[in-house]
Amino acid sequence: MFDLEKNIKNNLAYFNDQEPDKGHKARFAERLVSKTKINRKKYSLTTYSKIAAAIVLLITTSYLIFSTYNMTNERDSLYITQIEYSDDFSKIQNYYDDLSQTGLLQIDELAQNDEQALKLRNKAQKKMDKLDASLAMIEKEYVKNPQSEMLKEAIISNKKMKVEVVNNIVEKMDNAQRGYHAGSIYTNY
Repeated sequence: MFDLEKNIKNNLAYFNDQEPDKGHKARFAERLVSKTKINRKKYSLTTYSKIAAAIVLLITTSYLIFSTYNMTNERDSLYITQIEYSDDFSKIQNYYDDLSQTGLLQIDELAQNDEQALKLRNKAQKKMDKLDASLAMIEKEYVKNPQSEMLKEAIISNKKMKVEVVNNIVEKMDNAQRGYHAGSIYTNY
């Protein structure tokens, strides 16, 4: 194999025929320093522009992802709230909603104090919220198939259960005020 360094050393007389001018080393060192400074500035500017571009890209991508996610959630919530029921079906639902609201008012009336009323109302509301969550799932299915009698019955059944929750609490409060005790064979009669 050809060894370049060995060849140059053997033929050094051919390469060193003239000495460089005075100040050559100083000019060379000056150019070397100036080139290094220019490269550093270009490198820094290039690096900063790449970082800025990456940040802009990241922000834009994040914005698009979050806006798409929010639009999907808004569309789903609008999709569920814009259910159109027939007049008869709406009247039935309103009837049971009114009964459950009346029951909540009866809890307030039968309670011995505000603290007890709040406690019992919260208990009823928690159970009703669970029923509302299942109602939302039923309504999603109803939107897909509004002609389904089973789904209509499920919605009405859910509304009835809300009334039963409130009525059970009202009944227990009424029995407590009258002096009846659960499981007792003795009554006030």
